[in-house]
This record gives sequence, structure tokens and C-alpha cells, in this order.
Amino acid sequence: MRPLLFAVPLLLILACGDSASSVDQEAADAGPGIGPGGQDAGSTPDSAVAPDAAVAPSSPTEAVASANVTQGVRLTWKAPAVGGAITSYTVAMAPLGGNVRISGTSAVITGLTVGESYTFTIRATNGAGTGPSSESTMAVTVVDGPTPPASFIACGADQIAQLRADVKLGGPNNMKGAPTYNAYFDGAAGVSMLTPARVAIPALPFTHSGRKNAAKLYYVITAVDAKGVESVESAEDATTPDSAVHDSMFVTSYIGTVQAVEIVDCFSKLPTGVTPPARLLKGASTTIQTTMYNTIAVDGPRALLYYRKPTSILVFANATTITGDVAPVRNIAGSLTKLTNGGGVALDATRDIFYVMDSSGAILVYPGASSADGNVAPARSIAGAATKLGNAYALWIDVTNDRLYVAVGTNVLVFDGASTATGNIAPKRIISAVGETQPSYGVTVDATKDVLYASARSSGAIHTFVASTADGATAPVHSVTGVNVPMGLGVFNDKLIMISDNSGTLVSQWSNAATVNGATAPDKVISLPTMVGTGAFAYVP
Repeated sequence: MRPLLFAVPLLLILACGDSASSVDQEAADAGPGIGPGGQDAGSTPDSAVAPDAAVAPSSPTEAVASANVTQGVRLTWKAPAVGGAITSYTVAMAPLGGNVRISGTSAVITGLTVGESYTFTIRATNGAGTGPSSESTMAVTVVDGPTPPASFIACGADQIAQLRADVKLGGPNNMKGAPTYNAYFDGAAGVSMLTPARVAIPALPFTHSGRKNAAKLYYVITAVDAKGVESVESAEDATTPDSAVHDSMFVTSYIGTVQAVEIVDCFSKLPTGVTPPARLLKGASTTIQTTMYNTIAVDGPRALLYYRKPTSILVFANATTITGDVAPVRNIAGSLTKLTNGGGVALDATRDIFYVMDSSGAILVYPGASSADGNVAPARSIAGAATKLGNAYALWIDVTNDRLYVAVGTNVLVFDGASTATGNIAPKRIISAVGETQPSYGVTVDATKDVLYASARSSGAIHTFVASTADGATAPVHSVTGVNVPMGLGVFNDKLIMISDNSGTLVSQWSNAATVNGATAPDKVISLPTMVGTGAFAYVP
């Protein structure tokens, strides 16, 4: 049963049963009331009670109060030796005050006066009535301690949950007098410091490994100072470990000295104004070589990262956790690939097709992308004078409608039936924004709302069109203006995400993207820790 919070002047009566069940085998192995590391982490009512429900319980025994909580007390006791199943406990304190939470035969009382001494007694209740009070605890004097974590973020990946500070709000790393932390967790909401499953954290961020994929976990964290005094809990956050990529952004650069991919996890949880911690895929083994814009794609369900080099395509596995100097698992390269230089990429993960815009003026199409390796030829290419293809920086595949959008100069070319398109074919439509003279460096489509977005880098605008019908010189439905050097675009769940090329450090997001118009500021802007000259990103919601 989840612990509940009550504000009481004298006592609290709480129905009790089983405490929150541990979802961690370490906690289960440690025994009742003991979390990983051996600290008291809450307990359940003693099962060795008399089964006679017609007899009121005797008094609880061995009540102990410890002043090891900031401005509060932790209280433990043993269940009565006589009486049927206990339905509630009553905690009384002297002097009055505080907030009491009970789980099983443990309680935490907070909001007490620092320097004041308190004593406590406990009574048990069952179906036959309420028993006598326990002996009073020894008096304990309340102390101050670390402040609670203002906020934190739990991020799930393959068999792990990463716990890290919310840097905008200060976060646990900046907490006064708190050298270590505790994380309490469970498979149900309502986690508190009375939850049995606990793991000690030496520092944040912290990777909680050995988690079960597809099993949602709820966490709170507390701060612990050098004297062992523990703060109250942070706000609760939840995450679901998964072998597939979720809510992660992969960013690359067009600057030759920045040969890396920076990865920001839990993007949707980040507040505006932060510089989040990130994974960095970098090193000689990666063989990453920066070239042009829009050279990256991610297959979320398969957790594969594709990186376009001038004459090859690198494929990295384990995209949920990959970091550091890691070699690609596959490398599509060789004379048969027809890869020569530059250009954008697009991935249809549903049909397992990879599209590559080559500087030769052709879109090369590789089916079976998730297993392609070595010197393999594209199955098809879209090329020739009729295609109107040229120096294209951005591709976007509308998987729902099997439609490929290509940004070429000030135009967006649209090819229907992308999964089978081949040869010297004319685009179905050619869209350009009336009055726009600057080329597009980013293109994206919201198939659900039927909105096409195209960014004009030099004019600082993002134009929108009706994706399924716009054709020819078209007045934009909306134009977001005053945008800070727009480059790569992506739209997900009616949220427009943009990479800026102002030294390549900003990622901006507009919610309710289909209706945003004019000089509207983004509702979220984050700075990337190390990346500069960003022109390409891939995001998996």
C-alpha cells in the first residue's frame, strides 16, 4: 500500500497492510525492511501476530525514534504480539506538530522544529478495536539537514534508468551539504522514503542498471549529508527502460574539427534554458567524419544510428546507450554504393529503406537498410534532368503517405510513391514560398495535421504549407519569422524542433506548431554542451 501524507496535531490513524512491494531483487534479498546497502527503508506489519480477529491488539513494541531526517524523525516499531490482522496504527507525539506518513511499521514525521525534543507512542487497531499505547520512545532532538532535491529527471534506456539533476532548477548536484543521495523506486506511483526498494547514489547523474525493459519505474531521490541526515523527497518522476530509442535527440556538426555525435536524452522533460548532460559518440574508432548538413538518421525500434560520410554510411548499434569511442557495427562503403559526397538522408524505418541525397544529383535508395553492409549497390536511384534534383541539403520521408520531400534551393520537391520511385521521374509537385528568395536548409512534415515546414536559413523564417496539396509558387499558410538561423527541422506530436546555426549551440521548440505564426518565440530553448556548427539532427519521440 502506498504511504499517505497527513498533517496532524496529535495523532494519525492509517489503515495498513502490505507495504509497497519492491521491484528490485536486491531489496528482496536483503530481508524485510532493508533496502540495498542495509539501511532501514521501511517495513511491513509483522506476520507473526495472533490470528484471533476478535481480540483487540496488544501494544506495539520496540518503538524507536531517530532524528536522521531534515527537520524530522524516522520512527519504527514492531507489530503487536496479540491481536488479529492490524488495520491501522495511531502515532501520537509530544509536543504537537508535524506531518506523519506511515507505511507498515515505519513512519516519517517531518515539519518539526529544529532543536526541539519529541517523544512518540504508537497504538494498533484491528477489527476488534484499538489496543493500548506502546511505551514512549526516547526523546529525540530534531536537527537540520540537507535541503530536498528541487527536481530530477529519470531517463530510461536499454535495461537502465538514468537519474540526473534538473540543471535549470539547481538540481541535487548543487544541494547544500549533500554529498550523497538515495533513490527510492517502485513499479507503482506514490514512492516515498518509506518505500522498501532503495539504492544509494554516490553522485549524479547515476545509472541504475539491471532494470527490466518495458517495466515502468517511479523514482524519488533524497539528499544525505555527511552526518547521515536525509532530506525529504524530490518530486516523483517515472521512466520505462526499453531497448528501443525514445525521446532522444542525436546531433551532428558540419564543422570539420567537430567529428562527433552528441546525444541528448529525455528531451521532452528538459525545461527551457538548460544545458543538459549528454552522451558523446567520439573517437578514432567511430571513424566519424564531418561533411555537410542533415547527415544523420535513427531507427528507433531497432536502436540503430546511421551516419553519412562522403563515400560511406556508418551504422551504430545500441543507440539507447552508445557513448564514447565505439566502432560502427556496419559500414556501407565501396564502389558499388555510388556514394560520392554530401547531401541529406532520410530513413523509412517502417519499410526499412534508407534514402541518400548524393552530390552527383541522385537520390540513392537502399532497401533492407537495417542489415545492409559493405560494398552494396543501391536497389534504385532517382536521377536525371526530369527530377529537378540538384544540391539538396534536406530530405524528409512521410512514412504514412510514402511521400519524399526534398529541399533544393528555394523549392521543395515532392515525390509520391517514394518506396518504389525510380529513374528519371519528375516530382509530383514543386513547392516554393511566394516572396522567399533564400534556399531551404530544413524540411519536415506533420502527416497527421497535413503540414509541411520549410526553413529559409538566411531570411530567418520557417514557412508552412498544406503538405498534401501545395503546388507551385504558394503563399505560406503561416510563417514563423525572426528565427535564429534555422537549419535542420523536425516535427513530432505538433511540436516543431529546430537546430540553429548560431555557432550551433541551440535547439528550439515550438508547441502547437501547426498554428504558430509571426515573430513567435519558441517555448523551449536548450544549449548543447559541446556541439558547435550544428546543421543536422535526428529525434525519436
